[in-house]
Amino acid sequence: MFLIILLIIAVAALYLSGIKTQPVIHQEVLELCQKAFSHFRNKNYQEAIDLYSSALGKEPDYVPAYVMRGNAFYFLGEVDLALNDFTRAIEIKPDLAEAYNNRGNAYLAKGETDRAIEDLSRAVELDPNLSQAFFNRAGAFSEKGEYQKAMEDYNHSLSLEPRDLESYFERATLLLKWKGFGELALADLNRFIELNPKSFRGYAARAICHVEGGNLIKAIVDLSRAIELKPDYAPLYFRRGVCFFSQGDFTSAIQDFSRLIELDPQFFKAYWKRGLCFLEEGKMEEAIEDFSQVLELNPNFWKAYLAKAFAYRTLGELEKAKKEEEIAREISGIDENAISALTQLSDWEDDPSLDLEFTLPFDQTEPNNEEKKEEYYNPTPVGEGV
Repeated sequence: MFLIILLIIAVAALYLSGIKTQPVIHQEVLELCQKAFSHFRNKNYQEAIDLYSSALGKEPDYVPAYVMRGNAFYFLGEVDLALNDFTRAIEIKPDLAEAYNNRGNAYLAKGETDRAIEDLSRAVELDPNLSQAFFNRAGAFSEKGEYQKAMEDYNHSLSLEPRDLESYFERATLLLKWKGFGELALADLNRFIELNPKSFRGYAARAICHVEGGNLIKAIVDLSRAIELKPDYAPLYFRRGVCFFSQGDFTSAIQDFSRLIELDPQFFKAYWKRGLCFLEEGKMEEAIEDFSQVLELNPNFWKAYLAKAFAYRTLGELEKAKKEEEIAREISGIDENAISALTQLSDWEDDPSLDLEFTLPFDQTEPNNEEKKEEYYNPTPVGEGV
């Protein structure tokens, strides 16, 4: 699961916290923070950092400036600097739940899950109504494989914020890990799409539910909608191509695998699946070309040698077929009699590890992680001087 980092700040609470810890906040500091926050909202993080730093030069203990500068550092990928700022905010105001929440997220970004859970637990202890902290702790529990605890936190987050998109999405992700919970996951994704119909992630994830429920037509409809919304996201074409392949619509599958190859020419599985489509359509030369490309990218994928052998036998080129079968036997360790017995496409073409790779959107291969982070950040401008 791709770890979602939410850094939504209760800005008004932070501002009030800052007032309580300093007798007077100079007008110049407030103006600097206002300008900084404007830059932050426009994703000009370095400019925001510079202005918050100027404010802190004049008011060294101004907590909101540390928290917001920490957020800016986080979005620039400077997680250690973000941690420093959140820690300083906690030192000045140790009962500030939002600072623990954000530091917990920074620890999550560094893979320090136990420290993240410790901070996020402190955040919900200080503010039992801070839904973001429950949400983020759920992600941390999920990272550790403690799914029951994660589910409890997602449920709690939604009880506090019934319209929270990401809680519905992540709870559905978790439900899909468990057998027999597909209908509940589908309900969460329906709600996610209802609240955010322009997000491709909802349709792509809902397609997984449909595939697991055996409804490939609905899966194709959802993947097609996802592609409309995110036409350059390569995994969608693979997933839809697999659905078309499973339905026997090899022409449509070839189109999807070809588009995927355009987007990611190093993805050997696209050539493999397209080659199988060509075999099914009787286009042996095209199939051999694709299987050869598979082997250039992944020389140990022995089934591609076997597939080439099948194509060569169909073309009557028996010596070439025997050579490919011999290589397949050497790599796979399967004896000659077993190799010879695999005479039908259905004997060896299916490979669940390749076919149904319906991992959820925004996995580690997502091409635009910066865009994704911004999608999840939605600060609310309230209070002067933040």
